[in-house]
Amino acid sequence: MPTYSNRDCVRFVRDMQEIGLKVEHYKGAHQYEGPSVTVVNVDDVIINTRVKCLFDQIGHKFVVYPDQRDTGTNTKIKEVSVDQSVLDEINYEDEELDKLDDKEFEEF
Repeated sequence: MPTYSNRDCVRFVRDMQEIGLKVEHYKGAHQYEGPSVTVVNVDDVIINTRVKCLFDQIGHKFVVYPDQRDTGTNTKIKEVSVDQSVLDEINYEDEELDKLDDKEFEEF
């Protein structure tokens, strides 16, 4: 499995792992290649990430993946991974956004 460095793909992988979904590398429709999860209900993914996602229906399930593709590097490792420096930046940005959200509620 590859190591992803595209910001949306890294955020998607992090978000899906946080809710316990198995992330897999997917080569799908429209020249897409990158991380994905397979679910019965697309909303399970959409409500748990800020990343714009697309999906393909396969039978009764859906393969959900970020709008941005990332073929990844280091394909010899067994599990999906992310570039740690990109993940650190995203985590910092999310913390700052959460602070802003909290501040807005305090004003009302």
